[in-house]
This record gives sequence, C-alpha cells and structure tokens, in this order.
Amino acid sequence: MPDLYEILKESYAPRDSLIMSFELYDANFEKELDEIKSKNQFSEEKINYLRYIKRLNEALFTWGKASSSKEKPVKDAFSDFYNDAYLDFVSYKDFLEYAFGFYYEVAENIPRVYGGIGTKIDSRETFKKIIKDTEIPPKTKNYVLKFTLTKLLDQFGEEEGYTYVKEYEKLAEESFSREDEKNIKYVQDELFLKDLSGNQVTFQALLQKYKGKVIYVDFWASWCMPCREQMPKGKELHKKFKDKDIVFLYFALNDNEEAWTKACKKLEIEENSYFVINPKTARFIADNKIKSIPRYFLFDKTGMLIDRNAPRPKDDNVEIIFDKYLKE
Repeated sequence: MPDLYEILKESYAPRDSLIMSFELYDANFEKELDEIKSKNQFSEEKINYLRYIKRLNEALFTWGKASSSKEKPVKDAFSDFYNDAYLDFVSYKDFLEYAFGFYYEVAENIPRVYGGIGTKIDSRETFKKIIKDTEIPPKTKNYVLKFTLTKLLDQFGEEEGYTYVKEYEKLAEESFSREDEKNIKYVQDELFLKDLSGNQVTFQALLQKYKGKVIYVDFWASWCMPCREQMPKGKELHKKFKDKDIVFLYFALNDNEEAWTKACKKLEIEENSYFVINPKTARFIADNKIKSIPRYFLFDKTGMLIDRNAPRPKDDNVEIIFDKYLKE
C-alpha cells in the first residue's frame, strides 16, 4: 500500500497548471456564449445575465476566501453587482442574502449584541447602515431593508422594531405588515429545487401539487453509496405502490449537478428527481438538521410532516407505515 506522501504526490497539481485550467475554462465560457449568441438561442439579456452570474460566483468565492483568512471583504466590490433589473431572479436574491447577511456586516464593522444564546449581529445597526448607503439602487435597497427588518423584529421584538418599520415605510412609500414579514421569510427560507429539465420549483409548491397523496421524500446524492444502495428497493416500492395515492420524490443534496444528472439516468429515477438549489439558506434543511444522508421524510395526504426520520426503503416497516397513512 502506498504511503501518504506517494498518494499526495500523485494528486498534486502545480499552481501554474491550475491557473491555466481556469484560463481555459474562462475562454471556453466566452466561446460557448458567442456560439449560443450566433445561433440566437438566448436573448442578449439572458447572455448578459449568464455573464453576470459567472462574475458573481467568482466574487463570492473570493469573498469567502477573504473571510476564512480573516481579511475583510472590500465593501465597494458589492456595488458592482447591484442591479434592480435582476430582482425577479432567485440567484440575485441569494446574492443579496449572502452579501448583506454576512459580508456587508463584516465590512461595515457592525457590532454584535447578546442574543440569548451567544451573540448576534445587531440588525438595528445593519438597518441604519443600509439606509445611508447611497451605492444601493432603490428597489434592491427596499428588498434588503425588508429582510433586515424581519431579522430585526425577530431579534428585538415589535415594540422596539416599530421605529424601524415606520422608517422603512417612509423610505419605501409602502406599508410593512406582519404579512409582508411572513412573505419575506418565505422567500428567504423556502427550499428551491430544479428538475432534470432545468425547471425551478419550490418544495412548498410540490406539497400543494401532491395534496391528497402520501409523500415520501428521499434526500440523497450521487456520491453517497449508502443512498444508492437503497435505490433498487426504492424502485420496488415505487412499482408496488404505483396505483396507490403515494408519490416518491428524490432530492439531491450537496451534489454535483452533472454527476446527479448521470446518476438519475443510471438509477432510472428521472421521474420526480430534483436538485436542491439553496441547501445553505433553506429553513427546511436547517430546522430538520439534515447533516447526513440518506435521510427520508414522510408527509400525510394533507401535506403535514409526520416523520422526519422515516424508515429507509430496505426497512421491513416501511410498507406497514405506507399502508397506515394511505388508509387515512
């Protein structure tokens, strides 16, 4: 058996070769976009947005490295990515959550306050800084202030938050109700998914779609061998209950999209297979402490979660449980 040095030596890649690989990727990206543009497959707006997302991902990676090395990210870099026109895109909202949920607060030296369990960033100070920040365009500022206001109300309560609500309403020229707060939480916390055709959907939408059926959710990944070992039995269950009011959903968590696509085809689970887009921000992932896979969830016909640690397909009890809730 080779020693550790030999293993590391085999996998070693010189820095220059990594730089060359990145430059090649960069060149190929632009080449492919030019080809798409020449064939009129995408609009100019779509192509520009793809370029924007590429730059944004590179920036987030750079800021991530800066934070891990205790270097403060440069706040001025944020303004390069503000664009009110992109507020309808989930990826832009994800960027705003990352930028203002952490990087902005670090860059602006927002103080921390005691929050019951440890300390938290003082969202009152974050709110004040955002109000004064002239670099943020109006619609983006309104959106950022809304989810900051939601955090503020959770942190300090409605009585102290009242002043900030009124300040927001004056600036945005719109009212902020508890319903607005709920909607902002919903946007931030929702579990976003993508099917094999690239269509995006929320988990909440799937629960509504399959209301009246028992729902069995399998969190897995293409790289997870214990997950894949359960798949043959899972297919048997799917076949056995195909005429019953039960649906099987497959959610790939922390996976590589290309590897996930190939695995779905190989395992023959293309139907109802979804890729989790926002594992880091989805409240469902955090609340249910999904830290290891495979993990199975069972919902009744009303869409209510009844078992957050449901039996695996190979478990002898799984069919008994299915039958129990199918009768209800």
